[in-house]
Amino acid sequence: MNEDERELLEALAERDGSSLGDVWRSALRCYAAQEPGQGSTGRELSRAA
Repeated sequence: MNEDERELLEALAERDGSSLGDVWRSALRCYAAQEPGQGSTGRELSRAA
């Protein structure tokens, strides 16, 4: 996930009142569905959160 994607997630969280944690979890589910076997994505998002 790059910086632009991270900023987009934060903006979406602010707009709809969701906690950032909820948005991160949604993003993790999307990445897991799109990129099976991509083991680093979850760790990168967890570090950034």
